[in-house]
Amino acid sequence: MGHDHSIEKRRYALSARIAFLAGTIFLFAALFILTAVGVGDATHLIADGFVSLVSWKISSNVEQNHDQEAVIRRRGAYVQATLLVVAAAIIVVETYLHEHEPRSALQMMALGAASTMVALWRFSIVHPEWRRSITGKGEVWHVAIDLGTSVTVAIAGFLLWYFAIPAIDRWAGYAVAAIAVLGAAHLVWTAKQESATERRP
Repeated sequence: MGHDHSIEKRRYALSARIAFLAGTIFLFAALFILTAVGVGDATHLIADGFVSLVSWKISSNVEQNHDQEAVIRRRGAYVQATLLVVAAAIIVVETYLHEHEPRSALQMMALGAASTMVALWRFSIVHPEWRRSITGKGEVWHVAIDLGTSVTVAIAGFLLWYFAIPAIDRWAGYAVAAIAVLGAAHLVWTAKQESATERRP
């Protein structure tokens, strides 16, 4: 059992490192090409790094307190959901304040493709934890949402290039925030369902 927790922690730690490094690089790139949805995606990726650290901490606490595992993981899920909502709020603010038109739709597509590759990499690392615990579900859900937002950046770039409508970039930014909130709601619902199951005789 301890070995499983050790593997789980390593996965979350690696996911966090990748998120922080790539998110910082993508944020500077998004600010350079002036894309609201790109800034939103990068901001969410950095926030995801903190979520991965929370997942790592939850796993560490479980390793030290096996008898309290259900409670620790459930409370951790609420923290994960809260961080998702915070990320959504930051994305909304950034998108609202970011009124500039992107310099290049092609650059947006390139940024979206690059961030999608990073999201796929992180997904491949953490997805084995999905069936093992609610902590794993929360981590995989966060990474899956990041994958979706990265794809959204690429799609927004394509639509901007094809239709030449700058507002598409801002609409996509708000869509990214909405997806993050939905992910938080799903995580809270899952935690409550598991709590209800535990109380049944």
